[in-house]
Amino acid sequence: MLVNHYKMKSTIESYSLGGMGCANGVIALNLVHDLLTAHPNSNALFVCTEVLTPALYQGNDRHRLVTNVLFRLGATAVLLSNKPHWRDLRQSKYRLKHTVRVHTGARNDAHGAIHFSPDDRGLDGIYLGINVVHEATRALTMAMSQIGPRVLTWRQLGQAVAFYAREALTARRKKQKQHGDASGAASSPLDGSSPSSGGSSSAVTAATPAATAAATAAPAGPKQPATATVTATAALPPASPEHPTTGLATATAGSNGGADGGGGSGGAPAAMATTNEPPAPVTATDSEAASGSTAATATPAGPKRVSLIPKPPTSGFRPCFAESTAKHWLLHAGGAKILDGVGAALKLPESFLEPSRAVLHDYGNVSSSTTWYTLGFIETVRGVKAGDKVVQVGIGSGMKCGVNVLQALRDIDDIHPSWEHRVDDGWRAAVAEAAVSARATDPAGPAAVALLLLTLLVVAAAVWLGYEVAEGDAAAEVCRAPWWA
Repeated sequence: MLVNHYKMKSTIESYSLGGMGCANGVIALNLVHDLLTAHPNSNALFVCTEVLTPALYQGNDRHRLVTNVLFRLGATAVLLSNKPHWRDLRQSKYRLKHTVRVHTGARNDAHGAIHFSPDDRGLDGIYLGINVVHEATRALTMAMSQIGPRVLTWRQLGQAVAFYAREALTARRKKQKQHGDASGAASSPLDGSSPSSGGSSSAVTAATPAATAAATAAPAGPKQPATATVTATAALPPASPEHPTTGLATATAGSNGGADGGGGSGGAPAAMATTNEPPAPVTATDSEAASGSTAATATPAGPKRVSLIPKPPTSGFRPCFAESTAKHWLLHAGGAKILDGVGAALKLPESFLEPSRAVLHDYGNVSSSTTWYTLGFIETVRGVKAGDKVVQVGIGSGMKCGVNVLQALRDIDDIHPSWEHRVDDGWRAAVAEAAVSARATDPAGPAAVALLLLTLLVVAAAVWLGYEVAEGDAAAEVCRAPWWA
């Protein structure tokens, strides 16, 4: 449609990115970046639009009615270029510094949080699950863990290094403690008893989880050694090239000498294991119970399922992004709860969420265009200074999450037609003053860097002095030692 309307030349490359959801306005910049990298000295026109007619729902399912009351029509257009003269003439507004995209659709919960499907009556609609906020926060955590080092201050990076160093030290100490406990347990008998010598019965200990054992002891005669037969069924790990057998294990052991015991009273029992076929569960009968036999039945555990899907950290270093080097945040205005969850995850105060809330209040959820509407609000109402970093966050069905970092090349105070109604006498000055008062002092300045260097110097001096004192004590001990030592 655009090619025909503007009569573009035949060598134009056009791509339709339909069905990408609300995150398309952010994650598609990754594709635009790749296209411009492959085609030097080119321009790229990126158009986002939201069309509601195909998604109109005519049923009564509350999970699908949300789209009718929340989504609105909207469209934006952004021109990106890698031509040098755009930057030389200072006509460009921003430079695209970093792009990150995350897709968690391999998880069923994430894939089913938002989807287009029919209801019980067969009416199609977009389903919004109750776990949308949780899955959106999960995808956002994975994306911000990659983009965080790009926008955090030196002080925050130092705090992160110290946090993970403490975590590694704690884990190492815990592992050493567990290894010491295991070594101590292996050096002493598990049941506290001593091995028997020539008795008419034998004790067998099976250290196998979920095992089923049935032991029968025969009286020992002068020439016939006592034997014990043990049948143990236990779950084995999944098959591997080194251990191709799977299923249950059956072991037979003999004791007190003889052909199975290897001869000699109190000799080590010999064992033979076969794992070709799982044996039937062992059940004790009345006769076995009367003869002293013991039997137990347990359901064997199946092979352990190992998930290859990466999981975000449930507990870890969570920086306050309000104190980062990013001055403006373009958050997807998917809904009030979405903004609350994203703000809490990033520890952003209300002053950073206000532009996205304005988009939601004035225009609703315009899908992939929301973050660009937010940028228009910031440029019109607050203004952007040269060098300011702008973080763009998009979250959509899938779940998909994209994060872009833009840096302003010049001062920007454009008034967009969509936000003219927000501008009046003194409005911009009042909002800018409130934003400055709410913004914390930038800890990435020269004073913070100097303080960090001073701290490192103090730590290095303390370590060096400790080494010198230890070396002096050792020299003193050598001087006091006798000449023949």
